[in-house]
Amino acid sequence: MGAQFFSIGVRTVTEELISAPVWWYSRGLQLAFRRLLDRFSYANRYLGVTVWASNLFVPMYGQWDIAGRVISFFVRVVQTVVRCVVFVLWALTDVILFALYIIFPLVVLWRISTTLILLLAQ
Repeated sequence: MGAQFFSIGVRTVTEELISAPVWWYSRGLQLAFRRLLDRFSYANRYLGVTVWASNLFVPMYGQWDIAGRVISFFVRVVQTVVRCVVFVLWALTDVILFALYIIFPLVVLWRISTTLILLLAQ
């Protein structure tokens, strides 16, 4: 009875150890990439970069005179540039996190293998 439970436990752990990397680099990677694209879209909506850029030449507060247009243009240029910089930093952070998602299991396996080699060499 105890040997049967042990064999089921060993088989389950072995199946999980084999299927985890396969899931991580197939379905998990697909989900992580979709999440990356969703975060880009969210950052754009949150910062309103496209809204500011599309309204670049529209006067603010309905002031259609030349002074209102010039002031509105420069205010919107500054806002758009700052929001674009923040968006690029946000996107860069997301891309780095996505790269870490890909690299992390490889680093863990590399560290485990080097540790095992050092332990077995003693």
